[in-house]
Amino acid sequence: MEEFLSNLAGSSSVPVVTAFVLGLLTAISPCPMATNITAIGFISKDVEDCRRVFINGLVYTVSGAGTLYNRVKTFEVWFRRVISIVFIGVGIYYIAVIWF
Repeated sequence: MEEFLSNLAGSSSVPVVTAFVLGLLTAISPCPMATNITAIGFISKDVEDCRRVFINGLVYTVSGAGTLYNRVKTFEVWFRRVISIVFIGVGIYYIAVIWF
């Protein structure tokens, strides 16, 4: 599967498709650092056209930031649930200590 996605990313000339495929590779890869190095290598292959390299890099960066934002939002939702349960437990403990 990873080889298929790598071939698809290498043969695509549309930045959005490339960013999407590289995002999938990052999701299934055990080491995102290697995927990021591969992505930078792929993005910079059109050195003659600086505008194209910039746009491809920008699309890759925005897609990575979007993924990070979604992960942070998911963590925030779960953190609020867990911390609210902890605060309720601590409050019940303090009520029990003060009254008894």
